Amino acid sequence: MFNQTVKQFTHIVLASQVIIFCALYYYSFEGTPKLKKLLPKEVRHFEFEKSRTDVLSANPKLVLLKEESFRWVYGLELQDSKISTVVLYFGKSSNEPLYEIIVNYKDAADMEIDANALLGKPNYKGNEWKFYGKASAPLHAWVYRNKIVYAMPLPGTEWYENGKSTL
Repeated sequence: MFNQTVKQFTHIVLASQVIIFCALYYYSFEGTPKLKKLLPKEVRHFEFEKSRTDVLSANPKLVLLKEESFRWVYGLELQDSKISTVVLYFGKSSNEPLYEIIVNYKDAADMEIDANALLGKPNYKGNEWKFYGKASAPLHAWVYRNKIVYAMPLPGTEWYENGKSTL
């Protein structure tokens, strides 16, 4: 009877190890967060790498704040939200991609709460974040005063020089 109990216990341990291995294997692929889920819900409809014309046609309330030699800067004021404004940077390369989103919070405490909830513990350069997804480049994020800045180093943007990211 003792041998049979040991055999059953061994089978249970082996089966649980197989299940754990399968779960870890699965999450190694699916565990990468969807990049949209890293953004506050109020701005998830903006898509990195989308062209300026596509973003503007889907968001007619965006206002051109300034045109610089290397980028277009658009803004959007939000009502009834802990977020006051959103600023979008579009590159001036051929398709003018959305490469940076700056989320301005009314209160720095709300920003800290969202940064912790959305991004988790910093995983890059001490106090920044870096995430990989299905996009052509990783998404970088950092906080500054009452802002969460999300940037993707795309070719033709300020965060991409000489064939590589400057972030």
